[in-house]
Amino acid sequence: MSKKLDIIHRRNILLLKIIAICFVIDLLINLVIDRSILLVIVPTTLMIILPISLLIYYKVWIKETAYIIVLTIYLPFIFLIEREPLIINYIFIWAALTVSSIYQRAMPVIVSSCIANFLTIYYYFKFKNVIFVSLEPTSVVYIIAFTVFLTIILIFSGRFTENELWSKEEALKRSEMLSAVGQLAAGVAHEIKNPVTVLSGFVQLMRQSDERESHQFYYEIMQSELKRILMITNEFLVLGKQHTYIFMKKKIQLIIKEVVLLLKAEAEKNGVNIILKIKDDIPAMICNPDQLKQVFMNVIKNGIEAMPNGGRLWIDIKVDGNKSVIIETIDEGCGMTKETLTKIGTPFFTTKEDGTGLGMMVCQKIIESHHGKITMESEVNVGTKIKIEVPIK
Repeated sequence: MSKKLDIIHRRNILLLKIIAICFVIDLLINLVIDRSILLVIVPTTLMIILPISLLIYYKVWIKETAYIIVLTIYLPFIFLIEREPLIINYIFIWAALTVSSIYQRAMPVIVSSCIANFLTIYYYFKFKNVIFVSLEPTSVVYIIAFTVFLTIILIFSGRFTENELWSKEEALKRSEMLSAVGQLAAGVAHEIKNPVTVLSGFVQLMRQSDERESHQFYYEIMQSELKRILMITNEFLVLGKQHTYIFMKKKIQLIIKEVVLLLKAEAEKNGVNIILKIKDDIPAMICNPDQLKQVFMNVIKNGIEAMPNGGRLWIDIKVDGNKSVIIETIDEGCGMTKETLTKIGTPFFTTKEDGTGLGMMVCQKIIESHHGKITMESEVNVGTKIKIEVPIK
């Protein structure tokens, strides 16, 4: 069974339980108030519960069962209105419509809305002189409008809830993936780092002692690749190990100015003009300067590399109501598709030929350790905007 069908199946079970509970409550109330009505309620409700229970038990027609429930839930109210045309029984038509929103999908709500509209109009005219004696003939328009408004609210509410659940699920998946990468790092990183450091040292010694010019190129390649292995290993260590970092009071604009100075030569080489905008009222904040320096180095470097033919990179630093510092970087690079944007921060996903796929993931972990957040917006052939928000305290 697919995940989508499993969700529908569980909601079918939930609705069946709701129907059963409502049936028991209604049974108890009418045992005291009006026992004669039980002749209608009991057989009608059992006609609904028994077939639906079988469909749910055998897990057949899962999607169809959802619509069967949406349709049949109106039956008790139809029988009640036909037997006793009272305003209280008429109102229960909208209750049936509301119940359909449990599926948090538009189609069941729309189907239920069509039934509700038909029944409200039909019974309005059928029992106009019984239930709606004091109402004007045009009142039916307001009844229809109310049903439509209720439908719209239920659809948008369901979609909002579904999107929220999807976001939380994606965050959980990412957290689990991060944990898995961390466990891998803990077991492998040190074992790789130590011998690679030794190899790097010996390659350097060999390079210094070997006077043959033709061999220097090969030594340079070996050193470069060994440095790359060490870089990947260090990123694994950041992800997988719980470090004890010293937090101190520091002005974030000073960290960014230092990073911009370090990357100035690379920016000029690529023809990139870095435009730094800093508000005057930015206070010092509690942070780990080395960690934040790593984040800004990664983000600004990505912005520069996104513009190989030159362009402008804006860095805007401001305060959000003395609660947090906001750093925004906007480049004029190639941008990213929505699909690529959703994958950024996923372990080993990279758009660069020599990338590790861990840089942004490390940045996210560092910012999360500062109780902040990173958000990204991008448009192909327009550029990318990265927003980093870090609390001041």
